[in-house]
Amino acid sequence: MSEGRAGDGRVANDDLGRRLANDMLEVGRQELARLREDLVGQPRPALTGLVLVAAAAGSAVMAAASATAAALRLLELVLPRRLAALALTAGYAGGSIVLLRQALQKLDAAGGGSQRLARQVRQVMPS
Repeated sequence: MSEGRAGDGRVANDDLGRRLANDMLEVGRQELARLREDLVGQPRPALTGLVLVAAAAGSAVMAAASATAAALRLLELVLPRRLAALALTAGYAGGSIVLLRQALQKLDAAGGGSQRLARQVRQVMPS
């Protein structure tokens, strides 16, 4: 009788081991399917998003060009044509200098690689 019980225990343990292995295999398959979906399922929306960002950037450039043309036309109402173009150019140059200085201050404050980048930019910038 004790041998029957020992044999039944081994059979039961073998059955439990097989079920555990099958369950683990199924969990592995499910996780692999999720991982595959994460890796393959996301590039399409990401690509679509990148295309939309590029289109938005293109539209922003066109809007800036249109705004520049409008500003130039307005300046030409009160200034001679060449002086209006010079004034607009000076305004853009001054604005870019202000923005660049603010950006360099932020990069310095961030430290690390950002601070090194700010130093490199300052080295090539005229004083």
